[in-house]
Amino acid sequence: MFTSSIIHCRICNGTELFCYLDLGVMPLVNSFARTSEEARQQERFPLQVLYCKSCGLSQLSHIIPPKQLFSSYAYRSSISKTFVAHCNDLVSGLIANTIYLNQGDLIVDIGSNDGTMLKAFQRAGYIKVLGVDPAEEVARHATKEGVPTLAAFWNSELAASIRDIWGPASVIIATNVFAHVADVQDFLTSCQVLLGEDGVIILEFPYLVDLLSKNQFDTIYHEHLSYFSLRPFLFLVDRCQLQIVSVQRIPIHGGSLRVMLQRTRPELLHDNYTDLIQYEEDIGLCSFTTYTKWAQGIHSQIQKTARQLTLLNQNGAKIYGFGASAKGGVLLNALGIGAEVIEAVIDDTPTKIGLFIPGIGIPIVSREILDKDPPDYLLLLAWNFTEEIMANTSTYREKGGKYILPIPRLEIL
Repeated sequence: MFTSSIIHCRICNGTELFCYLDLGVMPLVNSFARTSEEARQQERFPLQVLYCKSCGLSQLSHIIPPKQLFSSYAYRSSISKTFVAHCNDLVSGLIANTIYLNQGDLIVDIGSNDGTMLKAFQRAGYIKVLGVDPAEEVARHATKEGVPTLAAFWNSELAASIRDIWGPASVIIATNVFAHVADVQDFLTSCQVLLGEDGVIILEFPYLVDLLSKNQFDTIYHEHLSYFSLRPFLFLVDRCQLQIVSVQRIPIHGGSLRVMLQRTRPELLHDNYTDLIQYEEDIGLCSFTTYTKWAQGIHSQIQKTARQLTLLNQNGAKIYGFGASAKGGVLLNALGIGAEVIEAVIDDTPTKIGLFIPGIGIPIVSREILDKDPPDYLLLLAWNFTEEIMANTSTYREKGGKYILPIPRLEIL
């Protein structure tokens, strides 16, 4: 497969890029295999994070073609009750506190997956919605479920076509998709093609501060090309001639930023993010040493976690994983442990069951196994949904089952 390595920063075009975390070579962690052998034979690619000395953006060194990553996608956002609640909260907050929406206003969700976000708008009475997602099967499913969805990659041509047919958008949303984009400036420029004069763009993306402070190295995988702090994001917004209306830290996915953008700032609006910029400086995000020290700790954590899990197995413990997530694939591949230690990974997504974890070949099974052959421990691979998982497996816990939380460090619950 053709891959490209970057020679300049995707935001500021700076060429002083320094690697601070090298996780070796890894498979594409959302490319689930049909057999264990196929999983172990999958092609692997460099997974390295670079720091731009000019603007401070953290970004991957290698880019995988988007069609290889996203044209077929097993993830379904509606599976998570936590994410469904998050969508409902975003919609209610937007309507109540931020902007006035008319019933006929167009709302577009980029990277809409199975339409979970847009269904929240529909439930609130806003029926003129449109999803955009490159995964054809997911787009067909969403359309069948009543959320019209275009199976396409986002670009200016598509934005212009939508505007011609549907009219300008009052709200454009991209939750947990912006970090996946190679040309972030083109992404925002394309949004401006579709955006109405007073419309808003709402972006949500993992926040680098949370990634570092909570040791979320498993959030780093080939789909996530950029790891944003606020400073480089402000540089990007300025280049795109957009204005920040608000910045909010939110807990979803282990800690994210929600940023609202418009063409022009409302009068008398006060910046609500200057304290956050100062905080980033105070904790050392402008110093390359901060990143190298963090990476050293991550490598030590990986070795320690692998030893602890292997020791549990050697002492006779049965361990299953829970959540065949991308971050789970990164964690397991980084640890270098397979089915000899983690016998199976439980997941609630029907399209994943019966497949195998990329790179290591652990089988993915349904939660029925908790009743038929319960383990001693459940390794919470989708740790960002820990509360939901523990609530949904309360019977297992009541019978003495234990949980292993791997992030920010291994902990038995």
